[in-house]
Order: sequence, then C-alpha cells, then structure tokens
Amino acid sequence: MLPGEKESIGAGKLRLPPKNMRWGGPRFRDDARYVQSGRTSVNTLASLCGLSAESRLLDVGCGQGRLLTGISASFGRIREYAGLDVHKPSIEWSSKNLADGQAGIAFHHLPVLNERYNPGAERAAEDFSFPVPANHFDIISLFSVFSHMNLADIRIYLREIRNALAPGGKVFCSLFVEYGVKDEEENPVDYYRDWSGPLHCVRINRHRFEELVYSSGLIIDYFRYRHTNDGQSTYVLSRSDGPRFQANVVPTTP
Repeated sequence: MLPGEKESIGAGKLRLPPKNMRWGGPRFRDDARYVQSGRTSVNTLASLCGLSAESRLLDVGCGQGRLLTGISASFGRIREYAGLDVHKPSIEWSSKNLADGQAGIAFHHLPVLNERYNPGAERAAEDFSFPVPANHFDIISLFSVFSHMNLADIRIYLREIRNALAPGGKVFCSLFVEYGVKDEEENPVDYYRDWSGPLHCVRINRHRFEELVYSSGLIIDYFRYRHTNDGQSTYVLSRSDGPRFQANVVPTTP
C-alpha cells in the first residue's frame, strides 16, 4: 500500500460516461448493458485472475472506466485501482467523475502515439514508462488493448507490465492471434468483419506474440482461442520468476 492510502475505498454511486464517449459499439449506449458489460469483465478477472475487493488492479486501456463501474456494481469497492489510457479526454472525464479525490483510485494519461486513440502525439512508445509503482499490482488487465497495437509497441507495454506486476500477480489480455499469418497485419481482409480506420484490428502471429511474452520475463498460464469480442483470444500471464505449476501424474493400471 502506498503512503497515505486507506485500507479500502468506497465506490459510492459512480457516474456513467456520456453515451457518445462510450467505446464498444452502439450496445453500450444502453446504460444497463454498459454496466453489465463491466460486471462481465469483473467476473472474468475474478474467475481467471482472482480479482476481489482486496486486489490492487492496474487497468491498461481503461477508457472511461467501464471496468471500475463493473467493480462498483459487483464489489462496491476495491483496495486500489489505477487506470491508464492514451486517450486524454477519457482520462480527464474519468479523473473528474470517477476518481474525484477518492483514496486508492487514480487515472493516468499516457502521452504516447497511437494512430487510433492518440494520433496527435509526438512521443513514441519506447520513450515512456508506466507512471505507477514497480512490483505492485496483483492484477493487470488489458481488455482489447493489444488488438489495436503493433508488435513494436506491444513489446514496450509487456516490459512495463512486467515491471508493474507484483510477485504472484496475474495479467489478463485479449487480442487477435492466429497461426500461419504475418507477424502483424492491420485490418486484415475477410477476417470476421470489415475493419476501417487506423489500428481497428491488428492481427498478430501467435508464435511471435508468445516470443515477446517470454522475452519480457512473463510466462503463459492460460490461453483460450477465439472466444471473445469479434474472435479475440484470451491469455493469462504471470512473472517467470514466480511459482511453477507442478503436474499431478496419476499412475495407470497396466
């Protein structure tokens, strides 16, 4: 826990962002569906990463704080939450309306280039670091973040994720990965649906992505193929210096 922080935070009644700010398509303009989507993400993190009210969570690509809204609806509070995003208007709205001086909740703008969400930035990803403590967060989430990034930037983010992750912590991420494709391809044709605009869909070669994971000091604990958000796959990662799995071998009868 950082100096001056309280043991936990009360979520209060969180405000929902204006409908025209909400990412994820027209369905999220409905308030109930927006909140339920946040709760679904919370359930996913609880099931795969052990998220609870006592967790320290880093939400990379937090947007307008939909995951924090889901936490409020599910737990009512969380020990610590930090949201990061390159989209400055979202961070400004979230800081004003969701953090609002509450101890343990913070939103940080990443002033780095992303052609989709921060096209005017001059700073490249390799020139920045996450403005959060090292070796600190129990859970780091990236819902559909790597799906809008190229491999060069993914490499930098994985480095920063490894640095921010506490021993024994878990990383959740979803992205488009496939076998037998180019290392990376922006808006691939005839792939689930029509894509338009910069970095709308970046499809990554699975083996190439996993090489970056391992070279960043992380390992893969869980993988599920093509099951969420337009065919994205899910990974759960942990630090390579953490506890290893031990196989339980059951002898067979001859």
